[in-house]
Amino acid sequence: MKITNFVTPPEHINFLAKNLFGNCGEIINGSIAYLEPNGGGPVQLHTHEHDHLEVVLNKKF
Repeated sequence: MKITNFVTPPEHINFLAKNLFGNCGEIINGSIAYLEPNGGGPVQLHTHEHDHLEVVLNKKF
């Protein structure tokens, strides 16, 4: 599978993410991330200015 236009956010490891859409009313944005084994982040504890909804799926390619 070819993964294009994804970035690794600062302080993340084995983690690729990309926004799917921007602000649309009360929803600020939607994004998707691919995590490799032992991937995630950031390595330091942190907070965000807005809430996040995270859905984790497990699929081996």
